[in-house]
Amino acid sequence: MKHSKIILVLMTIIFAIVAFYPSASAEAASSGTYKCAYLSQSPKDWTKYNPRDDFDARFTLLNTGTANWGGVDVVWLGGKKMHTKADRFDIPKLVTPEATVNLYIDMEAPKTKGTHVTYWGLTNGSKVFCRFYLIITVK
Repeated sequence: MKHSKIILVLMTIIFAIVAFYPSASAEAASSGTYKCAYLSQSPKDWTKYNPRDDFDARFTLLNTGTANWGGVDVVWLGGKKMHTKADRFDIPKLVTPEATVNLYIDMEAPKTKGTHVTYWGLTNGSKVFCRFYLIITVK
């Protein structure tokens, strides 16, 4: 049983790295280059929660492109739906190149025990140019 849990966790990590790492083709846009760098998050990955615990996730991102992030949306891309509000919302402010933004997402731990991953991104129109995720454990 423990061996299968380890394999599941490793597969989740590999999937997150391969499938959700920003691709160069998704970063280009006609009005400038949209790119980001992940700086930090809270809670840290692998934080343990009780079923249905309420918590806020904070992701700090840096605009490393040449375009302003005006009209950029924060979008749930998949994984476990832990957020309690909409799947898409506007970025809270204009983010100029080399500026940072804190994104806050209200979440609730799933009712089922185990490891859960939620995937998020930033979009300019229909193009995802920044991807980030959160992994939690429900005890």
